[in-house]
Amino acid sequence: TARWPGEVMGRSIAEYGIPAAVPSLPAVLQGLGYDTAAFIANPTLDPKIGFARGFAHFYRVEAAPREPWARADHITRMARGWLRARRPASPFFLYVHYVEPHDPYDSPELVNGRSPYFPDYRGPVSGIWPQGLMLGKIRIADPAADVRHLSALYDSEVHWVDRWLGALLNGFDPATRAKTLFVLTADHGEELYDHGSWKHGRTMYEEQLRVPLLFRWDGRLP
Repeated sequence: TARWPGEVMGRSIAEYGIPAAVPSLPAVLQGLGYDTAAFIANPTLDPKIGFARGFAHFYRVEAAPREPWARADHITRMARGWLRARRPASPFFLYVHYVEPHDPYDSPELVNGRSPYFPDYRGPVSGIWPQGLMLGKIRIADPAADVRHLSALYDSEVHWVDRWLGALLNGFDPATRAKTLFVLTADHGEELYDHGSWKHGRTMYEEQLRVPLLFRWDGRLP
């Protein structure tokens, strides 16, 4: 919508959503003749509250107890399938929403709960701990090793999604890639005990606020 969240969303969770009167980017582009599609790993982006408006194709994974969201490999394969099937001559707007990196830190790259960035960790902490740590229900006994371990698990989350982001970019043929503007951003960072806390949403330190905003447009942007 190109608006601050507070301008379009109410303070109550009951008001969460995009109001019908507020124009959205996919709706505007669809009106200009673009093919539009979204592939959403996070079930929070519910079509009932405005997130599907303007998308001719909207794929969102339903939450399940053991699988609260879809992994990057699944979302990438779905998006690449749409790219292969779309009308070649038509302009398009494709929105791909990954969840990783995010807790629980359980990247498929882990071996016995250990990250290749710190495989020698011997403590009890696992990637499901950040929620309990944030709420104060769990405490770490060995900060030096435990924090390093959780940071390594998070690094594996970053590495995993980076791998599948590369696979998504490789799904574009060279001619299409050359005339496509790619934008990569994120909604928040992650606190890894930097200021004595975990996860996100409770403080306004740099580790939570500083997020990537990257543009790639071959031949047009340096």
